[in-house]
Amino acid sequence: MLRKYLPFIFSGILILLWPVLAFSQDPGVPDTAIVECVEFVRPNSQVILNVYTVNDSALVAFHIPLAFPDTVTHLDITCDSISFVGTRAASATMKSDLNSIDNATNRLVAFAIWFAGSLPPGSVGDGPVAKIYFTTGPTWDSTQYVPVDTMMWPPSTDLGFLSPDPEGDLYVPAFIKGCLGAGFVIANFSGSPRAGYKPLNVEFTDSSIGTPTSWHWNFGDGETDTVQNPMHTYNEAGYPRYFDVELIISNLVSTDTINKPNYIAVYESLTVDFTAQPTEGRKPLTVSFQSLCKPTPDSVTWYFGDDSISNQLNPEHQYTDYGNFDVKLVAQLFGYIDSLIKEDYILVSETLTYTAYSPVDLIVTDPNGDSIGVDFNTIPDASYDDTTDVNQDEDNDDRVIILNPVIGEYMVRVVGEPGGDGGNYTLAVKIDGNEDTPLVTAAAAPGPEEVDTVFYPVTEYLRGDPDRDGTKSVGDVIFLINYLFKNGPPPEPLFLGDVDYCEGENKVGVNVSDVIYLINYLFKNGKAPCS
Repeated sequence: MLRKYLPFIFSGILILLWPVLAFSQDPGVPDTAIVECVEFVRPNSQVILNVYTVNDSALVAFHIPLAFPDTVTHLDITCDSISFVGTRAASATMKSDLNSIDNATNRLVAFAIWFAGSLPPGSVGDGPVAKIYFTTGPTWDSTQYVPVDTMMWPPSTDLGFLSPDPEGDLYVPAFIKGCLGAGFVIANFSGSPRAGYKPLNVEFTDSSIGTPTSWHWNFGDGETDTVQNPMHTYNEAGYPRYFDVELIISNLVSTDTINKPNYIAVYESLTVDFTAQPTEGRKPLTVSFQSLCKPTPDSVTWYFGDDSISNQLNPEHQYTDYGNFDVKLVAQLFGYIDSLIKEDYILVSETLTYTAYSPVDLIVTDPNGDSIGVDFNTIPDASYDDTTDVNQDEDNDDRVIILNPVIGEYMVRVVGEPGGDGGNYTLAVKIDGNEDTPLVTAAAAPGPEEVDTVFYPVTEYLRGDPDRDGTKSVGDVIFLINYLFKNGPPPEPLFLGDVDYCEGENKVGVNVSDVIYLINYLFKNGKAPCS
């Protein structure tokens, strides 16, 4: 039984306490109580006056005292009831309605409290929170303007919104008074579309409350209009360029203005471009792509040329095959699609070079058993050059150049040149991106019927890439530091971390000098790691 009467008991207590509750200003967006203006009121008819709230946080109660001013006399009108049926306040549960109506003095109070649930945040567009029902008599003057305003009348002295926070703060909302008869207007509008390419045609729709009789639009580009629902074309653009839009409305009673900053965005035509880094290297080659589209598109599709795609704006892609790859970027913005293709943009290749500083000839055999010499070749994409003085000692040197070598161990046989007079030779190997590494230094050239044989493995990863991600980067420096000083895992195979191997015997092995060498290469234009 107590539960049945609890809402009414609590409501009565709150009414008694309402005058002594501490009022404060709303700390967020100022809440507002809005009373509708009903412009056309006829005699002998029912009139429904809507009460709205604009609240950016939930409410557990609101209190809106209203009155016709004493200066308006001989009002043939009666307030019948205040109802929450069919309003957004009706969704709250266990509601107690304590509404006061005093037709003798033309005063009324719209009052609502909730004990479970609350009135969620909302605006005028979400519908009224209360409906006030009036009945006009036969002597009602349809031409007069009757404002519905706030008042000072017990049991309350002010408007009030009660929040559900622990302190139960009572906020004083702003108030927009209503009317019965031709009354106040509240400006509002919408535009569609709000963004697009120039020339952009935007249809503006007046959605003001009340009955304005004049409209003045400022479109933000120096152009204006005075029709109710204009169509306007924007011919200026940027990446994007924003325009404020202002609407001023008025009638015989009032004027109202609304300004919406940066309401319209107009873009220049979509341009598609991109860049990538690196654009060539050995496999696996990891490439970072960056969109240079203006303006930033709504969506993109990258085609990397190896049957892979991405919809990220700035993707990273790894190429695992040798070859030249076309890259295509397709961009879309506001339904407009444009694209750009860069042919042969990414080159994934590798060159393995053996150089014998004369007087010797070379025979190189790859892991598949194919070989190349001075006057024969069965290795694909390989060539023999004995016409270049590489070290500029006035004696041509011998080079075997193999494009895109296979992974595995290569056998290099060194033979004396026919008719040669002996002497010493040096044999070095180089793989793209790394420095020459000596395999044999100042050795005596083989005599007739003699052969010097050297083996060199070509691995999937190069020296200087101990973390085996296909690139030489700061990650490799961190990997070596962790290995040397923090018991991290070793490079696998170990020679990947021996980046200064070609600098001399005292540099053999993985140590702190390799870290310094790699840092100098990455950040100080130092020599590349050894091959």
